[in-house]
This record gives sequence, structure tokens and C-alpha cells, in this order.
Amino acid sequence: MRPHPGRLLPLALATAALAQAPLRTTVHLVIAPTTVTDAHGVSIDGLTAPDFRLWDDGQPRDVRVDFASVPISLVLAVERSFWSAAVLNKTRKIGGMFEPLVTGERGEVAVVAFDSAVSVEQEFTTDFEGVEKALKKIQPGDDGAKTVDAVAESVRLLARRPPERRRVLLLISETRDRGSKTRIEDAVTQAQQENVVIYPLSYSAYTTPFTAKAGTLPAPDHAMNGIEFGPILYEIAHLAKANAAEAFARYTGGERLSFTRQKILERAVERIGEDLHSQYLLSFTAAPDAGARFHSITVAVPGRPGAKVRTRPGYWMAETQP
Repeated sequence: MRPHPGRLLPLALATAALAQAPLRTTVHLVIAPTTVTDAHGVSIDGLTAPDFRLWDDGQPRDVRVDFASVPISLVLAVERSFWSAAVLNKTRKIGGMFEPLVTGERGEVAVVAFDSAVSVEQEFTTDFEGVEKALKKIQPGDDGAKTVDAVAESVRLLARRPPERRRVLLLISETRDRGSKTRIEDAVTQAQQENVVIYPLSYSAYTTPFTAKAGTLPAPDHAMNGIEFGPILYEIAHLAKANAAEAFARYTGGERLSFTRQKILERAVERIGEDLHSQYLLSFTAAPDAGARFHSITVAVPGRPGAKVRTRPGYWMAETQP
């Protein structure tokens, strides 16, 4: 499965916005999880530090290469808006997949749910039965979808984890945001500062309900509860516009996947696990005199012609303190 192509207009706008974002971080060791595949999408294993070339704003940097066995801290952020009722039914069934396929034995998971409000349903735990229970308790809420606020809160949770752990956010939501107070450029900046990789699993709030089995959605009298059909029409009219999920994936080195049915969702989770456990963790020390701005990263594997390399596009440097 290949990464989904970006949409040029939203990404160009996001780039311009990121260039103006305020920066506050003290991270000087930059971590760049990097996926290397051949022309057929098969992971290339066995690479070492001499195989990689990394440029920081065009300047070569010496890199260290660690392997994907570094323990994972993962936040699972799930949209619980009314329009996501069918997806919640699917999400409740994937709780048992995380330990064997995604985080591994040393991994830990926290669960966040959001509609027009964001709440932590499960703090970080190694009790994966607790994760399953937390997912099963999430019920459809209102018609909000504060995706960007949920990402910001998830990044704050991950920022408190030990620095030696990998920080991953798996976001199950519509592609777009409704009602967040956090600017998307600020949320992306925070994720980059904290070395968080974001994997959005996105869906259409309009089409996904039609893949649900009869009896799995709320009854009409409860479901409508004063909510009009306007949001559905709004979604249809804006399908081709700003895509927050794509921006989160592209600017943190993750991958956006989409789904409609249960099996596709499960395969997407497997795909993320495969990606995480085949990545090379490149790290380097930023130049001490680097300015407080966005710095671009370019990675290549010269000895493997045709290799496809995916990594984060850059990082933010701290402001210079007087």
C-alpha cells in the first residue's frame, strides 16, 4: 500500500502558515522516523548509518540509526460525533490489535475521544484490556468534530512521556475539522517539536454509515435529537477542500489511510504496525546556531537506486534566549 498523494493547495497553504507559526521548544536532538521501500512498496531492511544521507537545510549531518524496537507510547484519538456512530461500532472491535500488531509488549496506549469537546478516556496504560474497555464505552456525542484540538491535547499527553520512547498518534476521524480553537499550524508545530508521528485513519461521515449493519446505529428518535441534516450537506460540498488529516500526516512523517468497512480499518491498523516496526529512527543534533524557524530535512539512500524514502519534512528550532 503506497502513501496517499497530497493535495497541493491545502499543503501549500499549510506550508505558508507554518512559516509564520510561533516557536517554543528546547529540543536540539532531532528524531526522524524514516521508512524506506523499494519500487513495489516492500520495506528495505538491513540499512545502517553509512547507507543514509541526511541534509539539514541543505547541510549534511552525521546521523545515528536506531531500530524500531524502541518502546512506543501511542495515543488513540477517536472522533465520537453523532455522524461517527457507524465508525465507533467498528473502532470498538480493534482494541485487541494494538499490543500484538502496533505497540508490542513494551508499548503503552492512551485513549482520547472528541466531538465538540475533547476528553481523555484512558490515561497511558499497558493494560490493553483497559484500552478495549475504554473504546467500548465511547458513545456518539454531538455534531462537533474538534479534530485539531484533539490532536493538540494528544500531543500534550505524549510530550509528558519519557524522551526515550517513540511518540505516535493514531487519529480516527473525518478528514476535516469542525470547531477547533487551536490553529492547525500550531498543532502541527507542537507535534514536530515533540517528535510525534501522526497516522490519520480517515473516513467520510456521509458514506461510512451506509456500510453499517442494520441495528448498529442509534434509533432515529435518539439520533436526530434536534440535529439537522445540514452537516451532511456541508460535508458533501467540502469533500475536495482543506484536508486536516493529510496535513497532519505529511508534516510529521506519518501516512494517511482511509477506510469504509471493518476489514479495511483492520488492515489499516496492521499497515501502521508494519510501518512502525520497519522504520529506521534517524537522529542528529541540530546546529547550535540554528535560527528559531522551520528547518527542512532531506533523506536519501544513494546505494539503493529507486528506493522510496518517507520521513518528516523538517523541524522547529527553539528561539535563541538572551
